[in-house]
Amino acid sequence: LLLLGVGACGLGAQQLWAGMPLLENRKGKEDGAWKPLEADKSIMIPMFEKSLARAPHWKRYQRLGILYKLAAEQAEEEEEKRKYYGLAEAVCIASIARHPYAPVSSINLASIYTSLERFDEADALYASTSEMASAREPWFKMHMHWAVLHHKMAMKAIREQQPESAQTHFDRAYELFELSDEKGARLRKNEWREAYAQCLLANAIYLDRQRRFEEAQAMYEKAEEYAQNWTALGEARFHFHQSQHYYNHGFALWQNRRPSEAYQMMLKAEKSLLRDEPFAPEAEQSATEAYMLEIKKFIQFFKDTGIAN
Repeated sequence: LLLLGVGACGLGAQQLWAGMPLLENRKGKEDGAWKPLEADKSIMIPMFEKSLARAPHWKRYQRLGILYKLAAEQAEEEEEKRKYYGLAEAVCIASIARHPYAPVSSINLASIYTSLERFDEADALYASTSEMASAREPWFKMHMHWAVLHHKMAMKAIREQQPESAQTHFDRAYELFELSDEKGARLRKNEWREAYAQCLLANAIYLDRQRRFEEAQAMYEKAEEYAQNWTALGEARFHFHQSQHYYNHGFALWQNRRPSEAYQMMLKAEKSLLRDEPFAPEAEQSATEAYMLEIKKFIQFFKDTGIAN
């Protein structure tokens, strides 16, 4: 018993010594919420590093990992980014090893892997953390971030000319967005709406390239529904892409000898392009004007030939 008591005292002394850097910086309270975006990384990072050099602690590893990740995201030089992502990965793994049932470090690590385009590793981590994080979806939004990962995987498949894989990832993204919504992701802010709308828009553009116009139309409509209060809708050139969709669909209908439907599509193309005007970059103004003239030429042709009547 005496030996056990001495051992406990020694362990307690070590933990107190390890916690001294936090006390010196008036950060002795480690429970509850904290605001890493507002933290002074020049003070907090060395503080946690000094503490962990004295004794490991899962929550300090967790918080240091978040700070390293933020430092990586804010770094301007690629070498500095790689350095901080590497440090963040190491401490997240250390935190998970000491407390595998606390999901924050796993979510953080999956986000790091996403940023590094290590998509399969990120996907596996989200899958293994899903059940633990479900109850706190309004705060963690883990399933929303998992959906964004599959959006990125879809775009990668498009670049690599793997159409079936691309659509599989888009479809998986939609499943995860819906699951995130069921678990309460939309209760806080509009991140869910924005991310879902961006994914739908990307899929719509991709379907247009494949001339799958009816399927693309459904995506545009759904994106507009979810993004109705999204201020970045115009900045994403949603209406420009929608205008191109209507124009290309209209041209395809005209080639298939369906002139009345083609005329309606050209009218919609004109309307969408007008909605895009406030967001069109100045450098693209002449190209946009030429495109509008092309639409108007078709509309006038349909009027002159009586198709518009």
